[in-house]
Amino acid sequence: YLAVLRGDVESFKEEYEMGLLHHNQQVGIRFMGKIMRVFLDGLLGFYFARKRGSDEKKWTDIGEESMKTMAKWAEGSSWNFSNKSLLLEAEYWFLLGDEILASGKYDESIS
Repeated sequence: YLAVLRGDVESFKEEYEMGLLHHNQQVGIRFMGKIMRVFLDGLLGFYFARKRGSDEKKWTDIGEESMKTMAKWAEGSSWNFSNKSLLLEAEYWFLLGDEILASGKYDESIS
């Protein structure tokens, strides 16, 4: 995820694909790392889906799966996960073209 921190989201695609190849081989993944992976996967999934390329469905599915996971975690610990869940929902609605709902979810995520 260093590419994201550098602002180079295009390089993230390659890093994401490489990470999928080795994800199941990692032992002892810490939950904090998993939280960040799910959250960033969702944000970047929706970002790449908005580019409307031939792989739009793939990236939308990644975003939606991350959004569902974060929503499930928010049910168990609202104070820790609801802001991230709401931000993923905002990105989802923005992808679908509903800027009003997206804006409301965004505002809710930062309040």
